[in-house]
Amino acid sequence: MPDWIQIDWSRIDWKWAGTFALALYGASLATYREIASRLSKRPNIKVSFSASYMLVEGRVQTPQIRVDVSNYGESDATFNQTCVSLQVKGHPTFFLLWQPLVEVKFPYTLKPGVSFMLMNPKDKLTENLKNNKLLNQKNV
Repeated sequence: MPDWIQIDWSRIDWKWAGTFALALYGASLATYREIASRLSKRPNIKVSFSASYMLVEGRVQTPQIRVDVSNYGESDATFNQTCVSLQVKGHPTFFLLWQPLVEVKFPYTLKPGVSFMLMNPKDKLTENLKNNKLLNQKNV
């Protein structure tokens, strides 16, 4: 310690210092638990996109886009939309999959650990991506 700092340890009330340290520990622990509790209750939704599915109806095969929505959080999440919007990173245009084939009815409450999927024919999206020169982009 520098010479100009002098602490007279006999003047410290150790009961007060111990109580202060215990209160600081308790407040820190309570704050940590509160933040952890709030984070665990947030919806944790994972959306995956695939353009390699085929819908087979009899002898007709139609290329499909499939979007899977899964809830990995600990709280419910409600979905009101029946369409999916996709954007290529760095491009201002959003591409809409309107009225896809859906296995649920909207509004739909997605419970923790549950998922649902949407499917839509791929031809319209492919045509729109070609028109915007974005067909071979991978950053959707």
